[in-house]
Amino acid sequence: MPATPAPNVSKNTVPVALNPQSAQSTIPMRHPPKMETDTKTPMLKEGEVSRFTPADVQKYGPWIIPKLTKRWPQISAMTFSGWVMGWTNGNTFLFVKLPNAVGLAEVFKETPDLRLKCREVFVFCESVEHEDQCVLIYKEFKRWARSLGVDNHIRDIGNASDLSSTRLRNNVNAQTNNGLKLEL
Repeated sequence: MPATPAPNVSKNTVPVALNPQSAQSTIPMRHPPKMETDTKTPMLKEGEVSRFTPADVQKYGPWIIPKLTKRWPQISAMTFSGWVMGWTNGNTFLFVKLPNAVGLAEVFKETPDLRLKCREVFVFCESVEHEDQCVLIYKEFKRWARSLGVDNHIRDIGNASDLSSTRLRNNVNAQTNNGLKLEL
């Protein structure tokens, strides 16, 4: 005698527990699907200044460290390497980068006047054709100092910069009063 199907079940129906398509959605996958990852460093958009991170040392270090040791020859390259790592994590520093330029500014207080002040430590570009990126870094310094409520201006502008004082005056609007300073 032939087997008869159970009521309300057709010959083509597979119980839900045996249906591979429905089982996939109810049983967790053992291995997540492989995703394509981009191993390249993400390119910054034109004019997008971002914070310098410890991961950036490998890319920027070969041209930053020689510029630092040329500007301050009494300090060794090893010391600067350590300082660069410290600057990336310091709350009183703004260490920023563009594809071919870097800059460091710091905030501080002087006694007895305890108002917050800001000064440029350095702004370097990899080569002369990237000086326009230095201008963008100065604009970021200005934005950052304003956001912190810094008193009036950024001091010591141009002391360790790849931009000439003329270019600073023209492109960054740096003022001359006993040295260059960037008015906020």
